[in-house]
Amino acid sequence: MTFRIIAFIIIMITGSSQYILAESISQKRAFQVEDSIEMVRIVNPNVALSAFYPPKIKISPDGKYFILVTRRGNPATNKNVYNLLLYRTDQILAYLKKPASDQALLPKGQTLLQISTSRNEMAFQKITWFGNSNAISFIGWFDPDKNSAPGQVYNYDLISG
Repeated sequence: MTFRIIAFIIIMITGSSQYILAESISQKRAFQVEDSIEMVRIVNPNVALSAFYPPKIKISPDGKYFILVTRRGNPATNKNVYNLLLYRTDQILAYLKKPASDQALLPKGQTLLQISTSRNEMAFQKITWFGNSNAISFIGWFDPDKNSAPGQVYNYDLISG
């Protein structure tokens, strides 16, 4: 099962890169630095310098869900935008079982939280599932521009939000 989810992640990364490349081609311009900055990347939420480590997915204890953290730069605001995304494993596996000709739309993840920050630290760290797979905890920064403010522990109930 982990291999299939990793395959989905590769599809997501490739898909977002192709979108940016297709946008560049449709506008008949070369791929630019801004395109690289705005590209969505899956990051490792448990490592400060995640660019040097492979992305990690956090699979729920019952295997029904998994969480990804994505990051993209926003050149207009000079900030990083982080998203905490929840995916249903059954939807991803059903998508991966379809023939390539039927794979028109990727299953969409549910955006649980989004943080835009100028901090160098990851916006979401130490993501942990609770045993019942209905909640997660993480360290987060919701005062994104105070560089000296410590992160706080948050619990997020997936049922009530």
